[in-house]
Amino acid sequence: MIANPNIKHVRLNQNPRADSYTLWDGPVDQIIEGPHFVPLCRTFGWSDNDHVTRLDYYNDFVLPKCGHCAMEAALHPALQSSFEELGPIAQKPFGTYIYGEFTGGPYIFHLDGRGGAFYYPTGWFEREGSN
Repeated sequence: MIANPNIKHVRLNQNPRADSYTLWDGPVDQIIEGPHFVPLCRTFGWSDNDHVTRLDYYNDFVLPKCGHCAMEAALHPALQSSFEELGPIAQKPFGTYIYGEFTGGPYIFHLDGRGGAFYYPTGWFEREGSN
């Protein structure tokens, strides 16, 4: 992120392949403008799932856009509508990327917080011992 200011937000993928994107990803491609030292895929979605970013990105970009709502609720629709209006150039101020190769991942599992179920790319599963 220091070597390439275009990379502002790198999320760990919960899907088995970046090319099988979800609503939260928007379109995904492998276009990365500038140097990068780890495998990345550009995404046109914003999610606060496990990610790496810089504090100044939060202070200068994320928090001013959020007001008192959840980050995803403010930033994802903003990126989606900008993408619809402007095309791929809309991603640049958001700087969103997914860590990994286009066919890599998942790197995390997503807990739903409701009784021990978790999401794996093939579907929802109940944790043993949960109701």
